[in-house]
Amino acid sequence: LSRAENRLKTYMKKVFKENRIAISPAQIGILFLLLQNDALTMSELSRVLEIDNSAITRLVDALEKMHYVMRAANPEDRRQFRIVITEEGVREINRAKQIVRQTNAKIKESIPEDDLKTFLTVLSTICTAFDK
Repeated sequence: LSRAENRLKTYMKKVFKENRIAISPAQIGILFLLLQNDALTMSELSRVLEIDNSAITRLVDALEKMHYVMRAANPEDRRQFRIVITEEGVREINRAKQIVRQTNAKIKESIPEDDLKTFLTVLSTICTAFDK
C-alpha cells in the first residue's frame, strides 16, 4: 500500500508540475474540504484528514503564502481562526480536479471492475480494523 501511495503521489506531483499546478497532493485534501465547506478550523481539518495539527499548520501556511486560503476570525471562538478558500484557491483546485479525475480514470481502466470492488472492500476492512 505504501509503495502504491508513493508512486501515485510521485505521478501526481509530476503531472501537476507539467500543468503548472502549484499545490501538492498533500494540499489537495485541504482545498477540497474548504471548497465543500465555507470555512473550517485547523482542528476540523486535522480530524477529517487524519493529519496531525503541526502538519496541517505547515500545509495551511504554504497555501496561505500562495493566496489559496486565508485565516478568518472565528466568531464563535476568538482564540481560533477559520480557514477559508480564496477565489485563487478555487481556481487552482478546479484545475487540479481535472488531473485527479484523469488519474482516477486511468486507475479504473487498468483494473478489472471485479478486482477494483475487491480492492475497495479490502481497503475498507483495513480502515475499519484500525479505527481509532
